[in-house]
Amino acid sequence: MFQVHEIVIHPTFGACEIQDIRSEKFAGTPERYYVLTPLNDALKSKIFVPVKSDKVALRAPVSKTQIDEILEHVHHLPSLWVADANQRAAAFDEILKAQDHERTLKMIGELLEHRQKALKERKKPRQSDERLLQEAEKKVQGEFSYALGLDEEATVRYIVERVG
Repeated sequence: MFQVHEIVIHPTFGACEIQDIRSEKFAGTPERYYVLTPLNDALKSKIFVPVKSDKVALRAPVSKTQIDEILEHVHHLPSLWVADANQRAAAFDEILKAQDHERTLKMIGELLEHRQKALKERKKPRQSDERLLQEAEKKVQGEFSYALGLDEEATVRYIVERVG
């Protein structure tokens, strides 16, 4: 069980601080909930996650050592690119849901590469690819920024320096 003021990773909202653990009665029976606030949310929204949830898997953030290991292995992954845009969107959504950092970083690199290629050909990048790219970058930057103790801009530089 996590404790108040711990940082956890929410599969949708990324790095969050546990503000409270309390009983709430949302669906009939009182249940214990983590009350989370996303670190990258200026509005300080509150997210309620049941302590005994089967649907939302909170986890501890990665460490700097783990990040460095992840960044070392990204180059060795095979391409994730799927030519068909609908199949690609489904495959990349699955990668994001799985919270697989190596594959997420590989996906970001390939989406950026294909964006550059489209722009050179004076084409507009696909909206589905741009949505996936933004979501992936937000998740990686939020968690890695916390683990590295850097702001998001410095985190991007850190990743780029190590991955290229």
